[in-house]
Amino acid sequence: MPIFMRQKGVERLTRQEYHDLLVATSEAGGFPAINPRPDGRDVDCSFSTPDGRRCAVGVLLPLDQAAALEKALGGWCLSDVLPSIEDFIPENVNKEEMKLVQLAHDQLAYSWSHERFVKAIAFLKVPATT
Repeated sequence: MPIFMRQKGVERLTRQEYHDLLVATSEAGGFPAINPRPDGRDVDCSFSTPDGRRCAVGVLLPLDQAAALEKALGGWCLSDVLPSIEDFIPENVNKEEMKLVQLAHDQLAYSWSHERFVKAIAFLKVPATT
């Protein structure tokens, strides 16, 4: 299912490559990444899930790093992890844009819509040049 994603030693993705990866992962059913809370009452967004899904940030991280960060942070907020993942943020994508992408993922997590997600991340698409 997942398109995947990021491996150690691979150069940073470009802005367009990240956009395309997000669209392809969504289209293939790789989003959202949510895990049940230990209390069983709700679910939390997650970098990765046992069934291979990733969040919009998690697609950038090698699986071992995503799991280690999640374990170290417990519940996480993108602002808290940005320093740890700076080497993986795509070229020409700033931290505020990363937050917008993650917000789009999180807002749709409980009722995923590929079309709405693609529309929400359209700002990442690089205009074609002639």
